[in-house]
Amino acid sequence: MKKLVRDRIPEIVKSKGESFTCYVAGEEEYRESLLIKLLEESKEAFEAKDARQLKEEIADVLEVVEALLAANGFSEEEVREIKEDKRNKRGGFAEKYIMEM
Repeated sequence: MKKLVRDRIPEIVKSKGESFTCYVAGEEEYRESLLIKLLEESKEAFEAKDARQLKEEIADVLEVVEALLAANGFSEEEVREIKEDKRNKRGGFAEKYIMEM
């Protein structure tokens, strides 16, 4: 199994004497791996058992989002502007509406 890991994970695994292979992804594989990691971390947030664990998983999601912004050359400011534009046109989630169709 291969997956994108945090920068210090190979060092940590090596210090435990475990064997593994590791390589540096190219840009396309990196961006794709970040999207896969975003799904993985989002699923872990969904499955969190308590507030502490949810907070940890949200932190992981934010780490991946920040990496995705950088990998795609997007600034946080431009994405926030798009978010605000969408909020102004369609609203946010503060009203807690659930629709059935």
